[in-house]
Amino acid sequence: MNKCKKCGIDMPNWLTINGKKHNIHRRKFCLVCSPFQKHNTCQYIAKQGYKYCTKCKKELPLSNFSKKTETRINSWCKKCLYILQSQRDHKRKELAVKYKGGKCKKCGYNKYMGALEFHHKDPLIKDANFQKLRKRKWEEYRAELDKCELLCANCHAEVHGEIEKDIVS
Repeated sequence: MNKCKKCGIDMPNWLTINGKKHNIHRRKFCLVCSPFQKHNTCQYIAKQGYKYCTKCKKELPLSNFSKKTETRINSWCKKCLYILQSQRDHKRKELAVKYKGGKCKKCGYNKYMGALEFHHKDPLIKDANFQKLRKRKWEEYRAELDKCELLCANCHAEVHGEIEKDIVS
């Protein structure tokens, strides 16, 4: 037998409603707190300050969830969303590195993808929102990559150092 999450009374597993037998063992709230087929349990969870993450299957405080809109809350907690976004960003960078040849254009470095960076050949034609492009369609992202060359972090720093040196002198 389950207990109602609002009032705490014991609930049977089977119940006859309108002459039909129903298995209610998965209900979180009794029929007094949440009438049959009303789908209004979200208000009780919000009042208690907890929500169930459908990804990690944990009941967490509402502060662990992002808001989609003013009234809607994500069904995944912030930690699960962060993991998903990190995986998606990693795959996008992997595709971009493969598209640009997979190694530093200057020295040939290719050991660690995190050390490879994209350098815009002409900063004047650079899209100001390059970091946000990773969320857009591949075609838009690829168009911006065509303006770049793939460099390792050391070579990228050297290129920018030479640019700054030219500006100062």
